[in-house]
Amino acid sequence: MGVLDRFLSSKKDDKQEIWDLFDAGKSLMESQFYDRASVEFNKALTLDKDFASELIVDLYMEMQGSNPDAMIALGINILQHNPDNTEMANMLGNTYRKKGDLNAAKSMYQRCLKRDPYFKNASYNLAATIAKADVYDGTAVSSISEFESLSNFILPDNDEGEEKLYQIQEVAQKFVQASEEVETESDIKTSESLMDFLEDKSDGDQTKKAKNPVAEEKPDKNDESAQDPEQGESKEQKQIQIDPEASFKLIAQEYDLQQSETSELLKALGLYSLKHFHTDIAVNSFQKLVQLHPNQTDYKCFLVLANSLEGNQGKAIDSLQKILIENSYHRYSNVNLGYLFQKSGKTMKARTYFFITYKLLERSGGLYHIDQILKRAEEYFKEDRGKKALEFYEPLYEEINAPNLLNRIGKLQILFSKLDEAIQSFRRVLKVDGKNPEARDGLKQLHQKFLMQLDNAVKKHDYEDAAQAFEKAISILKNPKLLQRGIDLNRMIKNETRANQLERLLKQMEEKESNQKVLEKISLAEEAEKKGNFKAAVGYYEQAIRISPKHEIMVKMSDFCQRINRPELAGKISKWFNQYIENEKRKAALEMAAQHSAEEAK
Repeated sequence: MGVLDRFLSSKKDDKQEIWDLFDAGKSLMESQFYDRASVEFNKALTLDKDFASELIVDLYMEMQGSNPDAMIALGINILQHNPDNTEMANMLGNTYRKKGDLNAAKSMYQRCLKRDPYFKNASYNLAATIAKADVYDGTAVSSISEFESLSNFILPDNDEGEEKLYQIQEVAQKFVQASEEVETESDIKTSESLMDFLEDKSDGDQTKKAKNPVAEEKPDKNDESAQDPEQGESKEQKQIQIDPEASFKLIAQEYDLQQSETSELLKALGLYSLKHFHTDIAVNSFQKLVQLHPNQTDYKCFLVLANSLEGNQGKAIDSLQKILIENSYHRYSNVNLGYLFQKSGKTMKARTYFFITYKLLERSGGLYHIDQILKRAEEYFKEDRGKKALEFYEPLYEEINAPNLLNRIGKLQILFSKLDEAIQSFRRVLKVDGKNPEARDGLKQLHQKFLMQLDNAVKKHDYEDAAQAFEKAISILKNPKLLQRGIDLNRMIKNETRANQLERLLKQMEEKESNQKVLEKISLAEEAEKKGNFKAAVGYYEQAIRISPKHEIMVKMSDFCQRINRPELAGKISKWFNQYIENEKRKAALEMAAQHSAEEAK
């Protein structure tokens, strides 16, 4: 029931005072006087807790999404008078989350669960908050329902891989049989008796050589499958079941491990064995693959899953978490870690990783690898469809680390006026490569664009926009001239706090620059002294003092006089220095007085 409906259905005479207090609170709320509004609502709640609570909840619902600060003020009021209102605490948690205050959101959801451990929405909302997934209540529940109903690991599609495995089964079985025959013959030879040997029953001419099953066999002319290549697998081949052990022996001993086809077969065999719980073969297959491809995160993840089939889920969980420290966006590790947590009875942690997986899959359109999306973006870029390419790149921005690709994204963002985003792209490049010329040029270009925005805004007397453009420009490059412009702008818009901050920053920058110049002059003076050019040395010391009249520079100059056996000059230098300081103070006082007079004249 809305506020108006409740008003019409109530007896105004009985509730007049409550309505007056409620109206006053609502008016103050709309004027953003939240503390004063709370006072009025509290008065209403004191008079009639139930009726006033209903009014405030209705107002809260009507304000959904329009004013988070007002909603929070309202919600806290309700909780103060009704601390067991878990629905309101959950809604407040949602509001805090939409505002970006995740810690406050977690606190509200935890408050709900403390009072009602079975409050479903709060439980899912808490996990979504930890995962930073932007889903709420029923949507949150349904978004990971598919993951929560898992009965096995999530693995890549392996249909093509299994077809390749079927194709080698006949050869694999012959290979194993031949190996066993060779082993049997070897056993017989080692155990033959003296009489057998004397009777020459093991004559070499009678020994049959084992055929190599891997060698190419000529197809039988009567073989239907050989005559009809379009038929694909023969009926006999389809009936042969995949033998993981035989397949692994064949691949490991007869295939070139450096060939990509071998890796594909090992991957297919590993996934098949993992799916059908052939633990040893799954482990051996992925161990080989990790050795061959140490940087391939998929294989590391699947090796952990294979090892977990032996029953040590705790170790598997630790291993997957280590993988995610190195690659937090790996989707297979996230979803299967969630599954392992769920099997271990750790529901909240399971949901958290399911929400992370949901968020990542939303970003990549349901794909567990982003390569296909990047390939599509590359095609659009080559077709000069930069805007379309950017639509594919930007959702995956956090997962892209290649400097050349980030530079491309930054340039596209400049082209399509996404200047704030472009700053972040180029800065990410410079974190990896601090001297990257493309990224540095990109930031210079952005700096010039912000300066143009600043100038245009000042011409239009739009000083608020000018101040915003200044902040963006100064975030890229600071210099005294730009800082002074920022000080003047902030004075014009009455932002004294920011103006004072900029003044301090300007003073620090000027002091740093003057110190650098002083060091340069002193270095030149010392060089001149070494060359015996004492007059030049005195000149450099004087320049240093005029840049920054510090006592320690005068002391250096006096020491110089002692070193060149002119101690009488030290007294003169001290006298000149003190006089110079007095003149500078007098000059500064006159300038201040003149400035004060000018301000009074205005």
